Amino acid sequence: MNSFQTTAQDQLANLSQQYQQLANLANQQQKLGAAEPDYQLLTVDGVEGARAFRMGRNSKAALFDLNDPIFFFKATDANGNELPLKMFEFREKDIPKSESDFVTVKDLEAFKDDLRRMLAEIPVSVSVGAEPEKEVST
Repeated sequence: MNSFQTTAQDQLANLSQQYQQLANLANQQQKLGAAEPDYQLLTVDGVEGARAFRMGRNSKAALFDLNDPIFFFKATDANGNELPLKMFEFREKDIPKSESDFVTVKDLEAFKDDLRRMLAEIPVSVSVGAEPEKEVST
């Protein structure tokens, strides 16, 4: 295979991919009834749609199923040969509430009051002019 044939195959694969993307976008618009912005999310209709999705050499793509909570990972090698198609299932999870590392002024004031209360409970005896006791060795 010469370089002209390889380049032509790559161009054909790219055109095929663009056609598939346009067809997917048209399907989405028909289902939604109105034009939606394109956020570059590649969608396919099931595993057969993922298998039929064409890509150029050294390509990788995540292909999201239109009907089920699955996506496919498709890749090609340097020669344009398809690597094994991988299918993944995903599920919705709750987004954790953000934990703040900061304290509020109210929390800081309460801590200050607690600290003052604890310090007030510590007995303090100070002798002015007295020398510290020395340890006696026996």
